[in-house]
Amino acid sequence: MRTSLPLSRFGLAILLLVIWVGPFFQGYFFPTPALAAMATTAGAFLLWAVGRRRQHLALDLPGDWTGALLLALTGWCLLSTLWAIYVRDNLTLVLQVVTGFAAFAVVRAENTTEVRRAIVWVLSLSALVVAVLGLLEYSGFFLEHVALGNVLQVEPRRNRVYTLFQYPNTAAIFFLSALLLQNARLLSSESWTEKIVLAGTSAVLAVACTLTLSRGAVLIAPVSVVLLCIGLSPHQILPSLLHWVTAAALPVALTLWPITRAAAVDAWPTVLLWAAVAALVAALGTGSLRALLQLPRRVQVIAACTLLAALTVVGTVAAPRVFNQLPSVFTRISHLDLRDITQDGRVEFLRDAARLAVRRPWGYGGGGWLRTYTQVQRYNYVARDPHSHYALTLVESGFLGLALLLGALVLAARGAFQARRGDPVRWSMGVAALTLALHAAVDIDLSYYALWLLLWTLIGASQAEGKPLPGKQERRLTFALAFTLATATILVSSTMFLAARSYNDASTAVLVGDNEAALTAGRRAIRLDPLNSQYRTMIPTSENINRALQLDPYNEELWRFVSEMLEAQGDVSGALTAAWQALELRPMSIEHYERVAELLVGIMTEAVLEGRITESVEIAQKIIALGETMERRGEPSLEKQPVLFPDYLALTWTPRMSLAAGQAYLVTGQFEAADRWLTAALANSQTAPDAALWLHALYTRTGSHEKLASLEPAPSEQARSSPLYAALIGVQ
Repeated sequence: MRTSLPLSRFGLAILLLVIWVGPFFQGYFFPTPALAAMATTAGAFLLWAVGRRRQHLALDLPGDWTGALLLALTGWCLLSTLWAIYVRDNLTLVLQVVTGFAAFAVVRAENTTEVRRAIVWVLSLSALVVAVLGLLEYSGFFLEHVALGNVLQVEPRRNRVYTLFQYPNTAAIFFLSALLLQNARLLSSESWTEKIVLAGTSAVLAVACTLTLSRGAVLIAPVSVVLLCIGLSPHQILPSLLHWVTAAALPVALTLWPITRAAAVDAWPTVLLWAAVAALVAALGTGSLRALLQLPRRVQVIAACTLLAALTVVGTVAAPRVFNQLPSVFTRISHLDLRDITQDGRVEFLRDAARLAVRRPWGYGGGGWLRTYTQVQRYNYVARDPHSHYALTLVESGFLGLALLLGALVLAARGAFQARRGDPVRWSMGVAALTLALHAAVDIDLSYYALWLLLWTLIGASQAEGKPLPGKQERRLTFALAFTLATATILVSSTMFLAARSYNDASTAVLVGDNEAALTAGRRAIRLDPLNSQYRTMIPTSENINRALQLDPYNEELWRFVSEMLEAQGDVSGALTAAWQALELRPMSIEHYERVAELLVGIMTEAVLEGRITESVEIAQKIIALGETMERRGEPSLEKQPVLFPDYLALTWTPRMSLAAGQAYLVTGQFEAADRWLTAALANSQTAPDAALWLHALYTRTGSHEKLASLEPAPSEQARSSPLYAALIGVQ
């Protein structure tokens, strides 16, 4: 027994280690570390299962209805592989769900007071490092130390704290989850040393959380605090609120203004000094609570209410003055408006997700949103997911997959509430998990594998502690199935990880000019992960490209790549076909229209040069029809596009499209329209040379001498001596 016990707990320790390092290797933008984390999590589950077996204890899987529904979701996602539009990404989705189940099963089975305390400290220390790095980023440290920032994947942004997640809202919800656990531990710990250290850590996290300027966190934080209080016993509510004041609110209130002032002048040592002051304030405030909490209950209530009332009055009076002196970006949270929600692009994401779900209620499989939202969007935007994990699940796994996920979360919340008595930390785990789950309804948090794993770890720790079942009561084949599932997960995720490493090696070799090493690494990546379409573009042979298009036919970026590759090879017809396919997959992107128009103009010009007038007119009519289609599709979006998605081009006439239309109208003999569109293109420096040449030919053919004399800029003598100019003059 003594030799087998460490093995099962060793699996738990590995899982907690994965959670600790999770923020440092976020899998949303960088999938390679996520694959390593999946393999490690499955390995931890396997060690735990073997350890339980050696202890002659049942695995007790799936455990309860929460585990059963999560396991059913795994099965449904695996079944979705049969109709997934991109099998490779669906396999990644399966790995994500099954390792979430693994984390839940391990923590639920090993759930004890000591384990929950370990989770609090693991998350606290991880969040503390993330917070300090965020403060350094906010105060300009990584502008001085760019190489270190690149290693840590921290970009030197300045207006908000992005930190390792490279996304403020996710960082905020990560900090808030840790703060909830710390508050509960402050209640349950009997060591005032531990309380003071936790309070100092909470202060730093609270400062960093505030500097993320996350409106979602501002809205959900009060809800989370209320939920935490609901599950506490009556005599714990007041101390909990006091700890929120002394360990979070008061340190932020006293240090926020000097921190922003120091950060504005890149004084990162001063920012760290003020963060230490915040921790000191929290430590002193929490220490002072020791005397207060030893007073009679009635005196505690009177003193606490007096203190809270005084702080509320002072805060109400001082807050407007303080906010007026903070950077203007703080208006994000100081002036919240309903229009910030109703006029936010996320509403369009949700609408587009609903449209896709109606089209295919059983789901598109993993990666489905990324490859289909562009076909239904009413405005031009780019979104890796619909900023709602449940909308993403609806698109990828269909209505059944969403029902299974929501059912698991609801039952988990119910189980946590039923087990809330006794240990406030256990209930805080449930509240933190619920906070993650609620915020994931309006943001991308659970697309980060670290937070997905954290969610199910917290859920497992929030459930009631069960008595270990003897191995004799284990259902038949449970261990064999668990062993097989864990082994398969390790093999698949490890193989994908090695393939990703090989692809990265190939990319690096290309950059340094080592083509032989690039080919070797690229072939290895394809061999290890043959279902990955991206890897095949590294070695763009005809076989690889055709296979990539078979594997990933809805990838408009892949079609664009193929179009450019075929054009470079001289296959203009094939390039045009691929460009058309890319356009149909993303019909609200003006770039695809410009690309198709450019290829069509090239073919039309060649026909004009060779005297194939009938053919050139037919192609010109296609260009005109393309412009009309673009205008018809884009017109309904023009009013709201700048409001909802100002960073993306509206689907409307651009200089390149105006040039193509003018050239087409000239070839078809519609000179008035040609004059209008070519003149519009003349106003742009990039299209002006071509527009001037075609306008000169137009005015020469129509005898418009006044327009010829005033044409500016005029085409060069060399351009007017070109075969194209002569052909344009002679077109009848």
